[in-house]
Amino acid sequence: MKFTNYSTNKCYNNAKLWQSNLPILIILASLFLASSILFQYFIIYDNYPIYASRCCAQSK
Repeated sequence: MKFTNYSTNKCYNNAKLWQSNLPILIILASLFLASSILFQYFIIYDNYPIYASRCCAQSK
């Protein structure tokens, strides 16, 4: 009986921890998605400085 109480309590604590960290995880995930989308946008439209300068150097 003690063991089952311990395991359910542990599960509950893990769930509480997960719930408290969920907003942070959502924010991190959205930041990652936004940065990757912006990075792709910059590369596609040659607004990314390093990529653009490399293209210009190759074309000369």
